[in-house]
Amino acid sequence: MTKIFPRYIAVSFWGPFLFGLGIFTALIFFGTLFDKLNIFMRAGSNLNLFVKYLLCQLPYYIAQVIPMATLLAVLFSLGEFIKTGEWKAGQAGGYRPLTMVMPLLLCSLTVAIFHFALIEFVSPALYLQSQKIYHSELKGKTDWENRLRRNISFFAGGETFISANVFNGKNGSMKKVVADIYKDGELNMEISAQKAHWDRENKRWIFSNGALTRYIENKPLTKSFDVYKSELSFHPEKLVLEGLVADGISIRKLSERIEKLRLIGFSVIAEKTLLYSKIAFALSNFVMAMLGIMVILSLKASKMFSMGIAISLGFVLWAFMTISSSAGAAEVLSPFWAGFGPLFLFFLIALYGMRRARII
Repeated sequence: MTKIFPRYIAVSFWGPFLFGLGIFTALIFFGTLFDKLNIFMRAGSNLNLFVKYLLCQLPYYIAQVIPMATLLAVLFSLGEFIKTGEWKAGQAGGYRPLTMVMPLLLCSLTVAIFHFALIEFVSPALYLQSQKIYHSELKGKTDWENRLRRNISFFAGGETFISANVFNGKNGSMKKVVADIYKDGELNMEISAQKAHWDRENKRWIFSNGALTRYIENKPLTKSFDVYKSELSFHPEKLVLEGLVADGISIRKLSERIEKLRLIGFSVIAEKTLLYSKIAFALSNFVMAMLGIMVILSLKASKMFSMGIAISLGFVLWAFMTISSSAGAAEVLSPFWAGFGPLFLFFLIALYGMRRARII
């Protein structure tokens, strides 16, 4: 008997959760359908391309609404228990309030794990595919990922520094490039060339139409060349130069990007903020559940009014997380607090409210 009642409470969570997830996803889905349909029609795209675009975006839509679906599930489940008198019956049977809400909190953690898996392994690749369809096949942009950079300088490992007028990370080429190679802190060699390209077979950079300068006892010896096969072996794909698509990158890829950016001396503020924000977004399911429990059990008001307050708090939390993430990218807040700050604040609010309601 002791396990039947908590299991019964847990089972009651999933129906409202799936219902809310379906409703919220449908609202975004059909909103996008009507918004983008005119664009696809004006561009003369076929129906198959438009359907493919929407299906690729579907996991992204689902990921965005999961926390609100979690909140809605807690509100409906707990509200129904109170309305039917099952909550009081449970207390009369010796169950503590925390024991009765614990199954709902565990369900929210299960949802958080699913949410994390979705934004880590499913949504990013499909979202990037949808953006490729929209920008490349619809808008005709050949470099929508922003892999083509101009007037760029970067650290290329060892003691090598590269500057180029044009760097194309997609096809592995550079124009008007200068490579400064140091040894023990002193300039040892300089390669200046009109062009350079990545030799995929030998995995080396080959320079064309330039000059090679060697520094021997601080005296420069320069020799021109038509083609120079260098020993530089940094892979163009290892240089993180493409634009950051926040919803099209997993946490694992984001961590790799941060390490590569550090290697070539770029700022990682935006990437670290996004990393913490993604983790916090999945964990927000648990905090949403706590907020719902706090409001339903602490407010002595009608069910609809309590649900309205709880949903409003959920939207406020979502807004705080969005604003905080933008503040972190702008370096107003540290990346850690930009990602986790709002979540921690609302966790404390929910914890305080639950203690006041004598739930814990």
